[in-house]
Amino acid sequence: MDTERNVLPLLLFRVCVLIFSALLILKTDGFFQNGKGLLLCFGIYQVLVFCMFRPIIYIGPATLLFCGADLLITLTLLFLTGGIASPLSPCIFLPIFTLHVLYGIRGMVSGLAGCVLCIGTVSRIPPEFFKLAVNAGRMDETMGLMVTGISVVLFYVLPYILWKQYSTRSDRLKTLKKKNTDLGDMNRKLMALYEMAGKLRCDADTGEVMNRLLALCNELFWVERSCIFLIRNGEVETYGKPSAGEKENIYQLILEYRKGDSPKEEKEYILQEHSLAVPLIRGPHINGVLSLSGWNRAEITGGEAILFSMIANLLCTYLENMEYMSSLHPKHTSETSVLLNQLDSGKSVRGILDKRILSV
Repeated sequence: MDTERNVLPLLLFRVCVLIFSALLILKTDGFFQNGKGLLLCFGIYQVLVFCMFRPIIYIGPATLLFCGADLLITLTLLFLTGGIASPLSPCIFLPIFTLHVLYGIRGMVSGLAGCVLCIGTVSRIPPEFFKLAVNAGRMDETMGLMVTGISVVLFYVLPYILWKQYSTRSDRLKTLKKKNTDLGDMNRKLMALYEMAGKLRCDADTGEVMNRLLALCNELFWVERSCIFLIRNGEVETYGKPSAGEKENIYQLILEYRKGDSPKEEKEYILQEHSLAVPLIRGPHINGVLSLSGWNRAEITGGEAILFSMIANLLCTYLENMEYMSSLHPKHTSETSVLLNQLDSGKSVRGILDKRILSV
């Protein structure tokens, strides 16, 4: 039940019904003069309702008690002012429609059942009880039936249709706002990840790069702790501050992947109790694991799955570039030493360098 969304429409509905009832009172001869006391009490009650409606509707049990009291007070007023021939007969829709909006079909059925029960109870009350009733100024039965039919259309059918339209559009707007917020948050995270990709330089210190990436993971996923386990040269390098149990679980996961005991279907993440592991897989090999400790959510959103995949690909690409740079270094040193040996031996070399040596 969206409480904040219900308050204003229900108050506006109450105002419209009371205005319509006031017009009927003015059009009914003698009713105002004979029922001043009841009208004054009912007016004070409605003022109190407007003052207390917003606080009461936020409390579940208090809301139900209010609706029940509103129904009893309204029915009592109608019995004392002529029943269906009373100019206040449209007010019966105030508690019933409120119950319908707040509690759905069950509320409407409860309101109607309350009306039937009250009518059955009143029929057993001695006539002497109604000596204080307003006997003058009632509408005739035909007019009362016409007013009741018009009231059903004006103050139940039409408001319910408008309410459904309002509720549907309000829910749609709320969904669009949430989607827009999620997209904005996702764009912010992607931009942060994009900036981080530009800082993954092969000539930078690996520990410093990993610490920056861990800080980014903590910010992106709101976890207690994040750690990275990288497999380099047959050894596992750990970045972050994992617990002993976390290390054991990650080592066991790495062994399962290396032995081929991992699930056949490739998973971008492995959800465990209060933690989440993202395997860093490149081809048939596992390059490491990103571990997120303090993950308490039972499901992974599509945006989070995309971020996991991007971080895994980013780390795998970084490791591949590191390996490539390492493979180039010994080759470059070897070719340089061969060239220097040729120069020192006195043998001729080709190209422009050949002419410069000869000119000297």
